[in-house]
Amino acid sequence: MPELPEVQTIVSDLNKEIKNLRIVNLWLDLPYSIDRKKLIGSTILGVRRRAKNILIDLDNEGILLIHLKMTGKLIINSKIKMQNEKFRKHVHLVFDLDDGRELVFSDVRKFGKVILDSKKRIEARLLGLGPEPLSKEFTFPVFDLAIVNRRRAIKLVLLDQYVISGIGNIYSDDILWKARIDPRKLACDLSLKEKKRIWSAISNVLSRAIKLRGSSISDYRDFYGKEGGYQKIRLVYDRYKEKCRRCAAMILKIKIGGRSSCFCPGCQK
Repeated sequence: MPELPEVQTIVSDLNKEIKNLRIVNLWLDLPYSIDRKKLIGSTILGVRRRAKNILIDLDNEGILLIHLKMTGKLIINSKIKMQNEKFRKHVHLVFDLDDGRELVFSDVRKFGKVILDSKKRIEARLLGLGPEPLSKEFTFPVFDLAIVNRRRAIKLVLLDQYVISGIGNIYSDDILWKARIDPRKLACDLSLKEKKRIWSAISNVLSRAIKLRGSSISDYRDFYGKEGGYQKIRLVYDRYKEKCRRCAAMILKIKIGGRSSCFCPGCQK
């Protein structure tokens, strides 16, 4: 599933490409929650991210919320490309734009979520999500307060979208490797120094991943259909039985709360 860096990459590209364009038509073949009458004719004011959600603000006070889930992709293309049968196979939603291009949503597994609703109702859906880890408001005291009394493995705490928004399996593994923390350690048992190392690693790892336009370890492709670059330099995620980049010990893979986790037994104590 695309995580914060992948979603932020798409949001940044969407703002460059579709801001101020008008939606002139809509095609879909799945029962997405979209009222055609409210969508067609609206102008895109801008695009933003909240956690792993893409939010497209419209001039009619509506918001189009898109969650890519496991295999969803948003791609901009000319209408000519839609004539390609292989490309069309997994396309379930097409927005015709007034510059002659199309904003296409494809989704192999059909788990993606697309909802058009009022600003008030969409924002109500997002209430309770944790703080944004790259925001100015995400200070160490905010992070400390979010995890201090949680009697769960720190790996699972980082994955909890109601504790911190946007982090998934890829970046939680690399954050904990960067901070030299065993993913099984309970969040409430972390020392002050350990928590500060994790807080610093969150910003470091996520910012670097955004610069590299995300990770294409599985299905993710950016807005232009290209792979990200972070998978080439990943620290520990999906490196089972490879040598640790720091101490040369063999990377292990375990299950924590049903989620896989790669870590180095040599330097993540």
